[in-house]
Amino acid sequence: MRDLHFRAYDKITNKWNYFDVFNQEDMQIYFENKNDYNHESISTGIKDKNKNFIYEGDKLKHDIWGDIGPVLYDFGIYRIVDNDRDIFIGHAQTNRVKVIGNIWGLK
Repeated sequence: MRDLHFRAYDKITNKWNYFDVFNQEDMQIYFENKNDYNHESISTGIKDKNKNFIYEGDKLKHDIWGDIGPVLYDFGIYRIVDNDRDIFIGHAQTNRVKVIGNIWGLK
């Protein structure tokens, strides 16, 4: 079974908090404080070339194509629809991309 992570932006601390869906303690903390969070997004399970997880809503920089994004979950796959490109996000491409931000402009 793959790990299932998501993140939520804490409006009080102005930081991302990361949760493991299969960790009961994580989920209890999240649901007890749900009103303190916004901008929830789920991990693709794929890491960029810097070994950071790529999440829905992330913007990426590709070594050849430059800035691309955002990452979307669409029809059962993670992909990027960017200008004239429709890019599937798969493990084979992760050595060419890095996360540079997200659609909310939050770090």
